[in-house]
Amino acid sequence: MIHFLKRAASSVTAAAAGKVRFFVDSADGLPKYKDEAGVLGNFVGPQGPQGDQGPQGDPGQDGAGQTEMCLVGGISAVGGSTTTQAGFGDAVADGGVTVPWAGEIYAVSVAMSLARTAGTATISSTINGTPQVLAGQTTIIDATNTQKNYVNIATPIAFAAGARIGAQCVTAAFTPTGSDASIGVWIRRT
Repeated sequence: MIHFLKRAASSVTAAAAGKVRFFVDSADGLPKYKDEAGVLGNFVGPQGPQGDQGPQGDPGQDGAGQTEMCLVGGISAVGGSTTTQAGFGDAVADGGVTVPWAGEIYAVSVAMSLARTAGTATISSTINGTPQVLAGQTTIIDATNTQKNYVNIATPIAFAAGARIGAQCVTAAFTPTGSDASIGVWIRRT
């Protein structure tokens, strides 16, 4: 085994007549030599010709089933007995977010800025403005869950590409009036 010292090229002296000094340049890590005239050389030759293209790789997945996200909407001043659509990305009840791929809603969550003192607030997802309110698809703020709650939907709700996914809140004698709601609609690509 041969060991080369790592040195700065400027610190390597010229070799004796008819000889060369081998070393590894500390500046770039390349093996180099210095001859009897003090001329520096390296063992790296010119770049060779480009080789043939390798074989085509296997096609990747199209991303189906790989994308999960939470669409977050909000409602200001929840209270009383009303039905209110959540705003997504602005302060307006806008019907939701247009999703560019087919998927499913698999959970809904809510957090209120103030704890409930009376009544109920039922939160559901919407698809193209239609509330999804079958058993096990909504979450509720009530005497048991006074400020936050969620539901994992046992049979996720399918939607087509281009659907607007949103949320709504239905209150019944809910107080305090003025509580803000942050609503999460959890979706994944199918």
